[in-house]
Amino acid sequence: MEIEEQLKQLDLLLARCTQKYQEGIDKADKLLAKVREPKPEKVEETEKKEN
Repeated sequence: MEIEEQLKQLDLLLARCTQKYQEGIDKADKLLAKVREPKPEKVEETEKKEN
């Protein structure tokens, strides 16, 4: 019985870790998408005028 209880606890822990891992991957994907978005041309033109 003790081994079965430990296995159940490990299964629950694995499920939580898997969920947290997936949440982290989703957040990383969102941040990468923001970084990869092209900047508007107006910003680049303004920077050129200032120089």
